[in-house]
Parts: sequence; structure tokens; C-alpha cells
Amino acid sequence: MANVLTEATKKGFELHLCALDLSKAFDTVTHSQAIFSLFSHGINISVIFLLRYWYSNSVLRIKTNMRVSDSKIPVRRWVRQGAVLSPSIFKLCISSVLSSIPPTCILNSVNISHLAYADDILLISRTKKRALFVCFNSSI
Repeated sequence: MANVLTEATKKGFELHLCALDLSKAFDTVTHSQAIFSLFSHGINISVIFLLRYWYSNSVLRIKTNMRVSDSKIPVRRWVRQGAVLSPSIFKLCISSVLSSIPPTCILNSVNISHLAYADDILLISRTKKRALFVCFNSSI
């Protein structure tokens, strides 16, 4: 970030940042959306089949009063919190949204509009610095 700020300042730009932490983001991804995103990004089909199997066999059991229910509830939504692949899967799911943001900053000759890791996103924008004009009323 320091490099982006330094480069923007040298070229006479102001930098604007917006930090987003998407609330419950991993819980909103449907399994079908995750599988489609993996497929559309060219992920190896063996990996997709493995994840599809893993997700299609996900179930919940409810524990109350120190007793676990006998019934299993199928889970059709969420990317597993804490799993090594989850941040990457989530990023692929939201990549079409992030890629639609026009780049406004340059870092090492690369145009960027955001920095993202899983559900933490930093939106970056720049504008030309405005000259500050002070007007004095001479009639006072």
C-alpha cells in the first residue's frame, strides 16, 4: 500500500480507500455457485469432483442439552470456515464482481482497483489533487 500511496502522490493524485469485511460472506456461497466458479476458472476437473463430493455430503446435526440429534440436515450453502481452500474458492466466486471494477491506480506498472483476500477487500481509487483556492472579500 505504501508503494501505491507514494506513486499516487508523486503524480499529483489523492488516494481514496474503502475497507470492506463482508459479514457472513462464506455462509452466503451456495455449493452450486462454488462448483460453477471453479469450473469457469479452469480448475482441474478432478479437484472439482472431489470438492463437489465433499460438499454434497456435508450434513449438520443439532446438539441440545448435551445430546446430539439422530437426524442429519443436508447443507447446501457455505464455504467451510478454516479450510485451506476456502479463501480461494470464495475469491473465485466473487471474482466477476471484483473484475468489473475499473482500475484507477498503478503499482509496478500494473493497474489495480482493489486488494482482496477472501472476504476482506480494500477498494482503491485515486483522483487528481484539487488546488485549494481561498477567496477574500475586499469589501469588508
